[in-house]
Amino acid sequence: MKEQEIWIKDLENLHLPRFNELPQIPLYLDQVIEYTNTQLNVLFQFEESILTRSMVNNYVKHKMMPAPQKKRYQQEHLVYIITISILKSIFSIGNISSGIEGALNQYDIDVAYDMFVESIEESLKMLVNELYQYDLKLETTERIRTPLKAATLAFAAKILANYTFNAYVQKENTHE
Repeated sequence: MKEQEIWIKDLENLHLPRFNELPQIPLYLDQVIEYTNTQLNVLFQFEESILTRSMVNNYVKHKMMPAPQKKRYQQEHLVYIITISILKSIFSIGNISSGIEGALNQYDIDVAYDMFVESIEESLKMLVNELYQYDLKLETTERIRTPLKAATLAFAAKILANYTFNAYVQKENTHE
């Protein structure tokens, strides 16, 4: 099996931890980094660093997430860290903070987080299946179209996500 096919299978079978599957004991920062990088590795396998100490410290400093308690991080912190790590490639830090705040105004943290990771998994399965089927229809010499198709879908999804998110924020701000 080719490396790409293995990666596609990994994406199709991706299981991000649900809230009740996150470590229930407090973790030190190095443990948080190792845990998060391991959980998200398949998503960001070509990234040099998914999560670093300075990233987490900046998230706390900019009040994107609560500060750790006695240098220990709870499940709630992991929710913020995993969510931010996934979304930072498409949203600004300000939009991520607003989005998390909006979600937590409507749902408990465990419910909001589980909905988020389930949606990530479903979206990846749908997109990978669509692109894989698209790729199979192409001649070997045309397979450069697959990354082009993926890039244009990513662009379209980002535009849609930003528009709908900003419309949601505007609507919420006018109802205050």
